[in-house]
Amino acid sequence: MYAHSSIFPTLHPPPKSNHVTAATGTVDLGGVDPYNASDLLKLYFRELPEPLLTYELYNDLISLKGSKESSHGYIEGLRELLAKLPLPNRTLLQYIVHFLCRITFCAEVNRMSPSNIALVFGPELIRPRYDRTRLLPHAILFW
Repeated sequence: MYAHSSIFPTLHPPPKSNHVTAATGTVDLGGVDPYNASDLLKLYFRELPEPLLTYELYNDLISLKGSKESSHGYIEGLRELLAKLPLPNRTLLQYIVHFLCRITFCAEVNRMSPSNIALVFGPELIRPRYDRTRLLPHAILFW
């Protein structure tokens, strides 16, 4: 189903089925509310002690995004940064990118274009480190 490239896959449209093949067999997802599944996935990434794209790489990734390099230079820079991720992070990132790309194939129906996917999942995958206790005095004002 996937033809792998060096960073991200070239994907073929998903099959017309509500079944997912898991390691233990086939799971019918026909009755699952897609909003609940999406919320659960976002919650998983939000509750990680460190984001999938680690705090250590945050500034470099943001700087790379803002650079005016050629697309080739950007891709090479991204490849170098992603290589610095711990193997479990890199493996999960590859899997989640495959999955989210598949969702965009149905963008005409689900309205999840690549830019919408980025808006929904981006903040869960990469975020700056911050001291939650510094936010506490401001949060009390809204109670």
